[in-house]
Amino acid sequence: MVTFEIREITADYLELVGNFRHGDANEMLDKTLKIIPLGVTPKVTLDLSGVSHCDSGTLGTFVKYHLEMLKTGRTLVLLDPPKRFQEMLAVTKLCTVLNCEYSQQRPK
Repeated sequence: MVTFEIREITADYLELVGNFRHGDANEMLDKTLKIIPLGVTPKVTLDLSGVSHCDSGTLGTFVKYHLEMLKTGRTLVLLDPPKRFQEMLAVTKLCTVLNCEYSQQRPK
């Protein structure tokens, strides 16, 4: 069962809301990220501020897309990842690989 939704899609911005669990959510995200046209923008932002859960399988999906975008000269930015996700990034040291940004309203 998919427990998340994509609220907004533009050429360089996706707003994600809900719980991301390995499986259906990753498949849906996989398809969604593939529809973003190549070369339209150098930076694609995934707004994770509305995501309440993100598991390690989803983390792997983000790493995969980060690497694919680097090959095409683009950058994947994770905006306001949830606290648990930030902890996974720190433990795995992927915080040195993935680009995370934080809005002014939320503490780092």
